[in-house]
Amino acid sequence: APQTPTSHTPHTPHTPHTPTTPSSYTVKSPSTPTSSSGAKLVLTSDKKPVKESVWTEHKTEQGRIYWYNRETKKSQWEKPDELKTESEREADSCPWKEYTAESGKKYYYNGVTKKSVWVMPPEFKEFLEKKEQSISGEKKKIDPNKPLSKDETREAFKDLLIDVGMTPNWSWEQAMQAAKSDKRWKLLKMGDKKHVFQELSTELRRLEREEKRRKGKMAAEDFIDMLMEHPNIGPKTLFREAMDMVQNDPRYKAIPSDRDRENLFEDFIVEKERREREKQREIRRENINKFRRFLMDDTNISVRTQWRKFKEEYAENELFKSLDPLDRLQVFQDHIRELEREENEKVKQQKHELRRRSRLAREGFRSLLREKWLNGEINYKTKWPDFCKTIKTEVRYTEMLTDITGSTPAELFYDFIEDLEEDYYKDKKFVKEMIKDTGFVVNPFITYELFCETLSSHDKFIFVCLLYTSPSPRDRQKSRM
Repeated sequence: APQTPTSHTPHTPHTPHTPTTPSSYTVKSPSTPTSSSGAKLVLTSDKKPVKESVWTEHKTEQGRIYWYNRETKKSQWEKPDELKTESEREADSCPWKEYTAESGKKYYYNGVTKKSVWVMPPEFKEFLEKKEQSISGEKKKIDPNKPLSKDETREAFKDLLIDVGMTPNWSWEQAMQAAKSDKRWKLLKMGDKKHVFQELSTELRRLEREEKRRKGKMAAEDFIDMLMEHPNIGPKTLFREAMDMVQNDPRYKAIPSDRDRENLFEDFIVEKERREREKQREIRRENINKFRRFLMDDTNISVRTQWRKFKEEYAENELFKSLDPLDRLQVFQDHIRELEREENEKVKQQKHELRRRSRLAREGFRSLLREKWLNGEINYKTKWPDFCKTIKTEVRYTEMLTDITGSTPAELFYDFIEDLEEDYYKDKKFVKEMIKDTGFVVNPFITYELFCETLSSHDKFIFVCLLYTSPSPRDRQKSRM
């Protein structure tokens, strides 16, 4: 059977108390009636399909009615507002309700303040007066000069029966004797009168059953609240022992039989155990969170802290002792893993920054080599020791001497010179081919400018760089091949 919710019932005034707030259970979804095709059906009184409500009505094995919400997967004892009749919603607007004690004396209970009194409260009296005025105002006055429709005459006759105080147990003869002197008695034919009487009788019996069911439900809820409030009754208490403790409480006497009390006691045990489990879980979660925050604030704990030493050092710590041994170890390991993650992230960031700084330093030094080459300060014959002396104050060189990774300045220099030498011999081959193709005769008296001017008409000339030896402007006049 699905687990059902606990709730609340009023108590008689001579034993006032403040009951606990009702709670709801999450229950397994009850089966929903279906048609032969499997479709869910919801019909109104005139058999027309309407939009299905998310609430469905069910009974426990003990016959107690509760409502289940298919969307939220929650169940409750109280009837949902959307299923309540207009009269039920009006009754809910007033916190005071009228009940009858075992002695037959009426008392009044406030569902908000959880208080009971013998004397009718002014608020409840005012509510009843307004309700009576509303009912009287809704009744249509009979105008003898204006014909009434069939529905209006039936409603007027129904009001007549209500006005004369008809109860569910009345016979037709009793109703006739009480109402025949009223002018509204002549509104309908005898057959229609009996039909309206039967409809009203059926409705009153239904309302009477609902009221009885409601009172039984509230008595059951109050019985469970009574058990919840008792300090000496718990999950391990036997049924007979518990009943001996509460047998003088009027909420105990409100349940008619021991069988019903025992069924409700079983519901109480289930709810009590659930609450205690939830309470223990909450305490455990809070202690774990406190211990976790304690570890985060302790700067003496690092990724190299060992569990054995930590356990010995903090053995007398109150937070440490409040946790289960497995929870202590789990929280400690989680904290160490978090420290390791943070340290790895920090090292990763440092490595990334070092690689970025090294890359920028190498690019700067390569740009320095290219500038020196374009200015004619180095060529493929330049030696590193000689070149190093000329750049020892250059920022782009000194940056290469700091804490960086990758190639050294000398390695970058030799790579650059190697490329220059390779291009030099390749272009030298092209120049010899151009000399041969143009038939140009080179002698010791040919100037560099004339040499370039003669070969410039060749197609390959634009691809050849004649600056690899990078002579100064003064020396180029003496340049020879």
